Amino acid sequence: MFLKIKLMLLCFVFILTLVGCSKGTTEPKSLDEMKMREIAWNSLKDAEKKTVIGDWKQAMVTLAKWNDIGMKKSIDKPESIARVVFKTTLDPQLGSIGIYIDTYANRIIGYDIRM
Repeated sequence: MFLKIKLMLLCFVFILTLVGCSKGTTEPKSLDEMKMREIAWNSLKDAEKKTVIGDWKQAMVTLAKWNDIGMKKSIDKPESIARVVFKTTLDPQLGSIGIYIDTYANRIIGYDIRM
């Protein structure tokens, strides 16, 4: 009888552990960084492209939050946001070019504010 209770308790704890670990996340399993870079690069004007330092295909891509966006282009808060940063020759005066992309819809939703 006592062994049966221990076994049932062990099964209960095991089931709770499985349920707790199976919660989904809204973050993408793998961020397609090159796709995010292409979307951001193709949105730049030719004059902006000329100021980019180095290969645009090496631009920094990170996950971001809705509140990080300085200039929002959308009012709809997406589930997952990527930020692509291009270093430029004008960084000392204006700062880098930062572009925010909805990773599910693959569309630009905002920009960093440049001074």
